[in-house]
Amino acid sequence: MLNYLKLIKPPILFSSLLSFSICYILADTSGFHSINTFTLAFFGIAFSAAGAAALNHSQEKPYDIKMERTKHRPIASGKITQKTGYIFSFTLIIIGNTLLFITTNLLTTLLSLLTVCLYNACYTPLKRHSIYNTYLGSLPGALPALCGWTASGESLSNPAAWSLFLIMICWQMPHFFAIDWIYKEQYKKAGFKMLSSKDPSGKQSGYQSIAFSSLLIGLTLLPYHFKQLSFQLTLINISLAGLYLLTCIYFASLKTQKSAKICFRTSLIYLNILFLTLLIYNLN
Repeated sequence: MLNYLKLIKPPILFSSLLSFSICYILADTSGFHSINTFTLAFFGIAFSAAGAAALNHSQEKPYDIKMERTKHRPIASGKITQKTGYIFSFTLIIIGNTLLFITTNLLTTLLSLLTVCLYNACYTPLKRHSIYNTYLGSLPGALPALCGWTASGESLSNPAAWSLFLIMICWQMPHFFAIDWIYKEQYKKAGFKMLSSKDPSGKQSGYQSIAFSSLLIGLTLLPYHFKQLSFQLTLINISLAGLYLLTCIYFASLKTQKSAKICFRTSLIYLNILFLTLLIYNLN
């Protein structure tokens, strides 16, 4: 059971479910018009995202074996066979999206399927061919936010629907550049084409981290603009976005594993506090 739990990548699953839930709450101004709809949609997204994560494990077995960071994963280590992994992952994806189709709407189901396709059919294979995989990979990381919005029955024509989606896009870039830098030698050994492999000096990783975290400061104002957050709570998030930018500058200046780890940890603090403030304000 523990091996199957590891297969669904709990930290990534948690992030997807949080962004889905927060956007559902932001869109559903009536205050959970149907707790049953939310609950079933939540499980639909959970199954689909868990299936995508498990499928990624199955797809990357030959490469996970080569990395110290991933060689102990259930499929890479042989605790779960690759065939079983494929069956498990596709079963979860089918159950999840069937549940979404029955309980929400076609648009939410299509967005969920798009997330799976971008993550498993595009991002995963692209990691072995192009450094632009990280940019593409930010899309499936942000799409659960739009799923949450549409699952509540709201339209994507509302500009507010895209606020957390854009925040998630810009938040992910320095976050993953830091991970790339920390494990750059392992990625290189496994044959992944990451930014660090084309930028051994770390110059581009640092500059792009600064650029995306700078954009994030402006984007953090969007929830306040759309009346989804109070001015006081927005100030907290702006301050954290500023701290994130400072750690990106620190990373860009030193280009060490320590500075990359500080940037990575700060990214998690920013996102979790943002989610917490949105939850507190919109449930009051």
